[in-house]
Amino acid sequence: MDGWVLAFQLGQKWIDNVAQVFGGLAVGAFGFIIFRNLVLALAGPFMSLLSERVENRLRGQASATFNMSAFLSDMARGVRIALRLIVRELFFTILLFLLGLIPGLAILTTPMIFIVQAYYAGAGNLDFALERHFRVRDSVRFVRQNRGLAIGNGAVYLLLLLSVVGFLVALPLATIAATVETVKKIKQ
Repeated sequence: MDGWVLAFQLGQKWIDNVAQVFGGLAVGAFGFIIFRNLVLALAGPFMSLLSERVENRLRGQASATFNMSAFLSDMARGVRIALRLIVRELFFTILLFLLGLIPGLAILTTPMIFIVQAYYAGAGNLDFALERHFRVRDSVRFVRQNRGLAIGNGAVYLLLLLSVVGFLVALPLATIAATVETVKKIKQ
């Protein structure tokens, strides 16, 4: 009888340890997602200015002067877009995470989670350029039609966030790259 009790106690400890590891990873991952989106929303007005300056240079136009009402409008739009993106991103990430708990599916869901993260990160970066040309609904349509661009931009952005130096330059570089490509696509 003692052997059975010992086996169950060892099994319980193993399950507790696995749950603790998965729980810690899940909290860390979701904290990173929320932090990344919060930084995107708060830096939005500044990245919008950067995007506008890059676009003006590409088009050979003079940079516009600072406008407080446009700044506040960009901030409001950025928060609205960030909330929309984070809700969808968390939904698909949680769904894929739960599917990954099924034995054998983790090998598929892990890269799919990265692709989802890259898509939504890229969508946020693309919106800095899109906000001057489209309403929110049209921006969403543009991103859907250019999924590859969003995923590519977001993937590089996420990989840059993993390094100390990249963390400092990831958002401005992703914004510049997204603006250059968006201007090309809009011209077509």
